[in-house]
Amino acid sequence: MRTLAELRAEVEEWLKPGAGGHRCRVCRQRVQLYQRKLNSGMARSLVKAFVYDRDVAHGEYFHFREAKLQQNQEYAKLEYWGLLERQFRGTTEVRGQWRITQRGRQFVRRRIEVPRWAWCYNNHCYGLSDEMTTLRQALGDRFDLEELLASVPREG
Repeated sequence: MRTLAELRAEVEEWLKPGAGGHRCRVCRQRVQLYQRKLNSGMARSLVKAFVYDRDVAHGEYFHFREAKLQQNQEYAKLEYWGLLERQFRGTTEVRGQWRITQRGRQFVRRRIEVPRWAWCYNNHCYGLSDEMTTLRQALGDRFDLEELLASVPREG
C-alpha cells in the first residue's frame, strides 16, 4: 500500500508541461497540466479593472460586479499572471473582492509584456510560458484598446 506522501509525489511528477494525462489513484480525476492562454476576455476584464481602479477604487479592493468584470470567472485567472489579486483576511478569502496589481497597471499601460500561457491544473497555476504577449495581442483584432479605456464612465 502506498503512503499519501508517495501518492502526492506521483501526482506532482505528472504536473509538468508535456507530461501525459494520468488518473489519480485516489480520486480518479484526470491529472494533466493545461495551457491556458491570456485571452481577449481576460484582457478586457483587466482593462475594466484598470479603469475602475483609476476612476473609483484608487488602489483599494472592489467587488467584481462593481467593476463590471465578466461574470464567467475568466477574470479570476488573471491572478495566475499576477495582474489581479484577491482579498484575504488572514487565510480566509473575501469572496468577490479584487484589486489590480502594479504589474496589472503596467501591462495595461503597455509598459511590460507578460507570459502568453499559464500551465494550470485544478484551478492552480504551475508555471508560465517563456513566450510573451502584449495587451494588444491578448485583446486581438476585434477590440480597440482606447475605446475600452474610455468605456467605463468616471465617477467622483
